[in-house]
Amino acid sequence: MSTASMEYTSASRLRLALAALLAVALVLRLRVAWADLYTLILDVTSDDAYYYFQIARNLAGGDGVTFDGETPTNGFHPLWLVLLTPVAALGGDPVETLHRGLSLSALFGTATVYAVYASVRTLTQNAAAGLAAASFTALHPALVRESVNGLETGLSVCLISWVVLLFLRAASEREPPRMADYAWLGVASGLMMLARTDTCFVLPPLALFFFARERGRRRFASAVAIGAPALLVLGPWIAWSLASFGTLVQISGVAIADFERQAWLAREGGDLAAVLGRAWEVTRASFFSRLMHLYFVPLAAPTGPFFVGAGGLLAFLLLAPLPQRARARRQIGLVMVPGSGILFGLLVHSAVRWWLREWYFAPAALLGALLLGVAVAHLHGVLRDTRFGGRAVVALYALFAAGLAVAFGPPMAGRWGLHSPHRVNQLEAARWIDAHTEPDARVGSFNAGILGYFSNRRVVNLDGVVNEAAYRAKVEQRLPAYVRAMRLDYVADLLGALRPIRCGEHGDRPCETVAVVGERVRAFGGGRIHILATRPAD
Repeated sequence: MSTASMEYTSASRLRLALAALLAVALVLRLRVAWADLYTLILDVTSDDAYYYFQIARNLAGGDGVTFDGETPTNGFHPLWLVLLTPVAALGGDPVETLHRGLSLSALFGTATVYAVYASVRTLTQNAAAGLAAASFTALHPALVRESVNGLETGLSVCLISWVVLLFLRAASEREPPRMADYAWLGVASGLMMLARTDTCFVLPPLALFFFARERGRRRFASAVAIGAPALLVLGPWIAWSLASFGTLVQISGVAIADFERQAWLAREGGDLAAVLGRAWEVTRASFFSRLMHLYFVPLAAPTGPFFVGAGGLLAFLLLAPLPQRARARRQIGLVMVPGSGILFGLLVHSAVRWWLREWYFAPAALLGALLLGVAVAHLHGVLRDTRFGGRAVVALYALFAAGLAVAFGPPMAGRWGLHSPHRVNQLEAARWIDAHTEPDARVGSFNAGILGYFSNRRVVNLDGVVNEAAYRAKVEQRLPAYVRAMRLDYVADLLGALRPIRCGEHGDRPCETVAVVGERVRAFGGGRIHILATRPAD
């Protein structure tokens, strides 16, 4: 067979393998997206996800950007809401709308798989290593789940991955990038920040990289070519948020984190040593425990072997006297340009806000997949140059495939996620409220997403995540008065969450327990939902 024929055959096999991998990635995500509601509530979608679906339903119905149908909010990341609104406008059963929205997210998750493949291939010129990194992204149970979690995560990680791809294509070219390349990078970065605004930390390292590499007038031209389109894309959101709320920061970003931080400072003291200690405690737990157990080490397994193995491999790539060492250093350095922005964003959440949720870590898993691809490419190169040549390379990929099968296969898949049975209780409470309260009843809840989406009642958020007025009332310790002002007939939540309302202390509006819904669980004080009726005094 001629060399040209061999290359054509190899390229055809590569395209077939990539298509098969993308098909598997999509099927895995759609399988989750169309799981039964019980499974979605228990294992996949958080309460916060239903804020999006309810706001989208209200927006599509003409009630404006509001969760409860009355109170405007900016407590969301805008691009995902924009994309969900036409999905909600199709109407139908709330569960069908949920499935459709998660299916849309599954498409973004699959696009991420392709971007990882293309990024590693662009960086290393090794298609097999690109497939290895893409396989990690496509098959990892946590990445599958978080790409269809109902939040902006799938869209956000997808856009981060495409920003990384555009950056690597521009940075890996021998010729200086065209201004059009910089402009597309700026557009993609603007969309990335619309998808999740805290990805703003990813853009500055990219712009600084090109600013440092360019010379003369092109330095400033590159910065303008990247920054201007990004600002143009982001501008409408900035203008709307400033005009409507006087701030660029979503209330969802401060309602819980700032309240918890201030409460801790009031309780423990605000001296520098205490603050730094708390920042280190949260950061250590976030980076060395939660991140590891979400994406790199199964639950209940020790993290030490991972750090030893990953550290040893990194040292081998960067320090071993190999012909590929300089190339490995350069490629890892390029990945870490956007990677530094991803990690810095996590550091801000842990060391400054002291607040992280599990989906915050998904971009770090994307970074891990890219670094894995670089490591596989260089191991490929090292083994290819040994006396065993192609057989050693085949053994490398066979071992890699076996590792994925063991780590992500059915026996282990359940160890990459957390069950949340208290959310099932929230669903049961929503159904109870729908069946046992008046159609015009007004309900308050701190964890209001599931209740608001499934109860067919006007549900007012009380922790402030999508309700700035409630957040102010909470901070000023006047939630009981806010409950009265909002004319709430019922409040429903975990018993511990309802304490700030101080039911029974106000003679003009005592509370009466009308139902306790759900099965008892280990966490969240038993996890049952207490539904209290608020009654004016006789």
